[in-house]
Amino acid sequence: MDRNNRGFGEEKRYGMRRKKRMNRLLNAGIAIVAVLILFFSITLLFTGNEEASDEEQNQEQTEEQTTEPAETEQPEEETTAPEEEPDTSESEESSDSQEEAETEPAQEEEANTTEETESSTSTEEQQSTDESAAEEDESAAEQEETEEPASDPAEQGEWEPVGTEQSGSFTPSFDSDGQNWAEMVNALSAATGLSEEEMTIYRLENGGSPTTAVGTVSTSENRSTPYRVEMEFIEGQGWQPTNVEVLSSNPY
Repeated sequence: MDRNNRGFGEEKRYGMRRKKRMNRLLNAGIAIVAVLILFFSITLLFTGNEEASDEEQNQEQTEEQTTEPAETEQPEEETTAPEEEPDTSESEESSDSQEEAETEPAQEEEANTTEETESSTSTEEQQSTDESAAEEDESAAEQEETEEPASDPAEQGEWEPVGTEQSGSFTPSFDSDGQNWAEMVNALSAATGLSEEEMTIYRLENGGSPTTAVGTVSTSENRSTPYRVEMEFIEGQGWQPTNVEVLSSNPY
Protein backbone atom coordinates (compact mmCIF):
# COMPACT_ATOMS: atom_id res chain seq x y z
CA MET A 1 0.00 0.00 0.00
CA ASP A 2 2.81 2.36 0.77
CA ARG A 3 4.51 1.39 -2.45
CA ASN A 4 1.46 2.23 -4.43
CA ASN A 5 1.16 5.59 -2.76
CA ARG A 6 4.79 6.31 -3.39
CA GLY A 7 4.50 5.44 -7.01
CA PHE A 8 1.44 7.56 -7.43
CA GLY A 9 3.10 10.49 -5.69
CA GLU A 10 6.22 10.24 -7.80
CA GLU A 11 4.18 10.18 -10.98
CA LYS A 12 2.30 13.19 -9.77
CA ARG A 13 5.47 15.10 -8.99
CA TYR A 14 6.96 14.09 -12.34
CA GLY A 15 3.90 15.35 -14.13
CA MET A 16 4.04 18.60 -12.27
CA ARG A 17 7.72 19.09 -13.04
CA ARG A 18 7.01 18.29 -16.67
CA LYS A 19 4.18 20.77 -16.72
CA LYS A 20 6.43 23.41 -15.17
CA ARG A 21 9.06 22.81 -17.83
CA MET A 22 6.44 23.16 -20.54
CA ASN A 23 5.20 26.37 -18.97
CA ARG A 24 8.73 27.71 -18.81
CA LEU A 25 9.37 26.84 -22.43
CA LEU A 26 6.10 28.48 -23.43
CA ASN A 27 6.86 31.54 -21.34
CA ALA A 28 10.37 31.72 -22.82
CA GLY A 29 8.93 31.44 -26.36
CA ILE A 30 6.35 34.08 -25.58
CA ALA A 31 9.03 36.33 -24.16
CA ILE A 32 11.25 35.83 -27.23
CA VAL A 33 8.34 36.59 -29.54
CA ALA A 34 7.47 39.67 -27.50
CA VAL A 35 11.07 40.84 -27.60
CA LEU A 36 11.21 40.32 -31.38
CA ILE A 37 7.94 42.20 -31.87
CA LEU A 38 9.19 45.01 -29.70
CA PHE A 39 12.51 45.12 -31.59
CA PHE A 40 10.87 45.25 -34.99
CA SER A 41 8.36 47.80 -33.77
CA ILE A 42 11.12 50.05 -32.47
CA THR A 43 13.13 49.55 -35.68
CA LEU A 44 10.16 50.44 -37.85
CA LEU A 45 9.39 53.40 -35.65
CA PHE A 46 12.91 54.83 -35.89
CA THR A 47 13.09 54.13 -39.63
CA GLY A 48 9.80 55.95 -40.19
CA ASN A 49 10.95 58.88 -38.07
CA GLU A 50 14.24 59.10 -39.99
CA GLU A 51 12.44 59.03 -43.34
CA ALA A 52 9.99 61.62 -42.12
CA SER A 53 12.81 63.82 -40.86
CA ASP A 54 14.67 63.41 -44.18
CA GLU A 55 11.54 64.37 -46.08
CA GLU A 56 11.03 67.36 -43.81
CA GLN A 57 14.65 68.45 -44.32
CA ASN A 58 14.37 68.06 -48.10
CA GLN A 59 11.12 70.00 -48.08
CA GLU A 60 12.64 72.73 -45.95
CA GLN A 61 15.67 72.96 -48.26
CA THR A 62 13.38 73.16 -51.28
CA GLU A 63 11.32 75.88 -49.64
CA GLU A 64 14.47 77.78 -48.73
CA GLN A 65 15.79 77.54 -52.30
CA THR A 66 12.49 78.74 -53.73
CA THR A 67 12.07 81.55 -51.25
CA GLU A 68 15.66 82.81 -51.16
CA PRO A 69 15.57 84.66 -54.57
CA ALA A 70 12.32 86.36 -53.64
CA GLU A 71 13.65 87.35 -50.24
CA THR A 72 16.89 88.90 -51.44
CA GLU A 73 17.74 91.58 -49.08
CA GLN A 74 18.36 94.94 -50.58
CA PRO A 75 21.37 96.76 -49.30
CA GLU A 76 20.45 99.41 -46.87
CA GLU A 77 21.15 102.87 -48.04
CA GLU A 78 23.45 104.68 -45.82
CA THR A 79 21.98 108.03 -45.09
CA THR A 80 24.49 110.02 -43.25
CA ALA A 81 23.81 113.62 -42.73
CA PRO A 82 26.69 115.84 -43.81
CA GLU A 83 28.46 117.31 -40.88
CA GLU A 84 29.48 120.39 -42.80
CA GLU A 85 27.72 122.47 -45.41
CA PRO A 86 28.71 121.48 -48.98
CA ASP A 87 31.06 123.77 -50.80
CA THR A 88 29.06 125.62 -53.48
CA SER A 89 32.07 126.27 -55.69
CA GLU A 90 33.02 122.59 -55.77
CA SER A 91 29.45 121.57 -56.67
CA GLU A 92 29.37 124.16 -59.46
CA GLU A 93 32.70 122.89 -60.81
CA SER A 94 31.49 119.30 -60.74
CA SER A 95 28.24 120.29 -62.51
CA ASP A 96 30.22 122.21 -65.15
CA SER A 97 32.55 119.26 -65.72
CA GLN A 98 29.55 116.96 -65.94
CA GLU A 99 27.88 119.25 -68.48
CA GLU A 100 31.09 119.33 -70.51
CA ALA A 101 31.36 115.54 -70.36
CA GLU A 102 27.75 115.26 -71.55
CA THR A 103 28.27 117.86 -74.28
CA GLU A 104 31.39 116.27 -75.78
CA PRO A 105 29.70 112.95 -76.79
CA ALA A 106 26.81 114.93 -78.28
CA GLN A 107 29.24 117.03 -80.32
CA GLU A 108 31.10 113.91 -81.41
CA GLU A 109 27.82 112.29 -82.46
CA GLU A 110 26.86 115.43 -84.42
CA ALA A 111 30.27 115.43 -86.12
CA ASN A 112 29.95 111.75 -86.99
CA THR A 113 26.43 112.34 -88.28
CA THR A 114 27.66 115.26 -90.41
CA GLU A 115 30.50 113.18 -91.81
CA GLU A 116 28.14 110.29 -92.60
CA THR A 117 25.71 112.69 -94.25
CA GLU A 118 28.47 114.26 -96.34
CA SER A 119 29.86 110.85 -97.34
CA SER A 120 26.39 109.58 -98.26
CA THR A 121 25.72 112.81 -100.19
CA SER A 122 29.00 112.51 -102.08
CA THR A 123 28.26 108.85 -102.78
CA GLU A 124 24.80 109.71 -104.09
CA GLU A 125 26.25 112.51 -106.24
CA GLN A 126 28.87 110.13 -107.61
CA GLN A 127 26.20 107.54 -108.35
CA SER A 128 23.99 110.12 -110.04
CA THR A 129 26.99 111.32 -112.08
CA ASP A 130 27.81 107.76 -113.12
CA GLU A 131 24.17 107.12 -113.99
CA SER A 132 24.04 110.34 -116.04
CA ALA A 133 27.23 109.37 -117.89
CA ALA A 134 25.85 105.88 -118.53
CA GLU A 135 22.57 107.34 -119.79
CA GLU A 136 24.46 109.72 -122.08
CA ASP A 137 26.53 106.84 -123.44
CA GLU A 138 23.39 104.79 -123.99
CA SER A 139 21.63 107.69 -125.72
CA ALA A 140 24.69 108.29 -127.90
CA ALA A 141 24.84 104.59 -128.78
CA GLU A 142 21.11 104.56 -129.54
CA GLN A 143 21.51 107.67 -131.67
CA GLU A 144 24.36 106.07 -133.58
CA GLU A 145 22.31 102.92 -134.08
CA THR A 146 19.39 105.07 -135.24
CA GLU A 147 21.56 107.04 -137.65
CA GLU A 148 23.37 104.03 -139.10
CA PRO A 149 20.36 102.42 -140.79
CA ALA A 150 19.45 105.76 -142.37
CA SER A 151 22.88 105.93 -143.99
CA ASP A 152 22.98 102.24 -144.84
CA PRO A 153 22.80 102.13 -148.66
CA ALA A 154 21.27 98.66 -148.50
CA GLU A 155 18.08 100.20 -147.07
CA GLN A 156 17.87 103.40 -149.15
CA GLY A 157 15.47 101.95 -151.69
CA GLU A 158 15.61 103.03 -155.32
CA TRP A 159 18.47 105.03 -156.86
CA GLU A 160 18.45 107.37 -159.81
CA PRO A 161 20.79 106.92 -162.79
CA VAL A 162 24.06 108.81 -162.30
CA GLY A 163 24.08 110.28 -165.82
CA THR A 164 26.34 109.53 -168.77
CA GLU A 165 28.51 111.27 -171.34
CA GLN A 166 28.49 108.24 -173.64
CA SER A 167 26.61 108.69 -176.90
CA GLY A 168 25.52 106.32 -179.59
CA SER A 169 25.03 102.63 -179.02
CA PHE A 170 26.31 101.45 -175.61
CA THR A 171 29.40 99.26 -175.67
CA PRO A 172 30.33 97.74 -172.27
CA SER A 173 33.97 98.41 -171.45
CA PHE A 174 35.79 97.53 -168.19
CA ASP A 175 38.92 99.49 -169.02
CA SER A 176 39.92 101.28 -165.79
CA ASP A 177 40.97 104.34 -167.81
CA GLY A 178 37.76 104.52 -169.90
CA GLN A 179 34.66 106.67 -169.54
CA ASN A 180 32.41 103.68 -168.81
CA TRP A 181 34.62 102.65 -165.87
CA ALA A 182 34.49 106.19 -164.42
CA GLU A 183 30.67 106.24 -164.66
CA MET A 184 30.44 102.78 -162.96
CA VAL A 185 32.64 104.04 -160.11
CA ASN A 186 30.34 107.05 -159.80
CA ALA A 187 27.34 104.69 -159.51
CA LEU A 188 29.17 102.64 -156.80
CA SER A 189 29.82 105.81 -154.81
CA ALA A 190 26.19 106.92 -155.09
CA ALA A 191 24.90 103.49 -153.99
CA THR A 192 27.24 103.02 -150.97
CA GLY A 193 27.64 106.63 -149.83
CA LEU A 194 31.43 106.28 -150.00
CA SER A 195 33.59 108.85 -151.71
CA GLU A 196 35.79 107.71 -154.57
CA GLU A 197 38.91 108.64 -152.52
CA GLU A 198 38.08 106.38 -149.56
CA MET A 199 36.51 103.57 -151.57
CA THR A 200 38.51 100.44 -152.40
CA ILE A 201 37.25 98.46 -155.41
CA TYR A 202 37.94 94.75 -154.96
CA ARG A 203 36.12 93.65 -158.11
CA LEU A 204 33.99 95.24 -160.84
CA GLU A 205 32.69 92.85 -163.50
CA ASN A 206 29.89 92.03 -165.89
CA GLY A 207 26.60 91.18 -164.22
CA GLY A 208 25.48 88.51 -166.70
CA SER A 209 24.38 90.75 -169.56
CA PRO A 210 25.95 93.58 -171.64
CA THR A 211 24.00 96.25 -169.71
CA THR A 212 24.54 94.97 -166.13
CA ALA A 213 27.53 95.05 -163.79
CA VAL A 214 28.44 93.97 -160.23
CA GLY A 215 31.00 95.68 -158.01
CA THR A 216 32.44 94.81 -154.55
CA VAL A 217 33.78 97.79 -152.61
CA SER A 218 34.48 99.03 -149.04
CA THR A 219 36.65 101.32 -147.01
CA SER A 220 39.96 100.16 -145.53
CA GLU A 221 38.37 100.00 -142.05
CA ASN A 222 35.42 97.86 -143.20
CA ARG A 223 37.18 95.59 -145.63
CA SER A 224 35.90 92.47 -143.81
CA THR A 225 32.26 93.49 -144.56
CA PRO A 226 32.27 95.02 -148.06
CA TYR A 227 29.34 96.21 -150.17
CA ARG A 228 28.14 94.22 -153.19
CA VAL A 229 26.44 96.60 -155.64
CA GLU A 230 24.36 95.53 -158.64
CA MET A 231 23.72 98.12 -161.35
CA GLU A 232 22.14 98.46 -164.79
CA PHE A 233 22.90 100.82 -167.67
CA ILE A 234 19.93 102.90 -168.82
CA GLU A 235 20.31 104.22 -172.37
CA GLY A 236 20.87 107.97 -172.37
CA GLN A 237 20.75 108.15 -168.51
CA GLY A 238 23.75 106.18 -167.33
CA TRP A 239 24.33 103.49 -164.67
CA GLN A 240 21.55 103.02 -162.10
CA PRO A 241 22.19 100.97 -158.86
CA THR A 242 19.50 98.33 -158.46
CA ASN A 243 20.60 96.45 -155.31
CA VAL A 244 23.13 96.93 -152.49
CA GLU A 245 24.09 94.10 -150.11
CA VAL A 246 26.47 94.10 -147.11
CA LEU A 247 28.51 90.88 -147.18
CA SER A 248 29.39 89.04 -143.96
CA SER A 249 32.90 88.36 -145.25
CA ASN A 250 35.21 89.56 -148.01
CA PRO A 251 35.63 86.92 -150.72
CA TYR A 252 38.52 88.84 -152.30
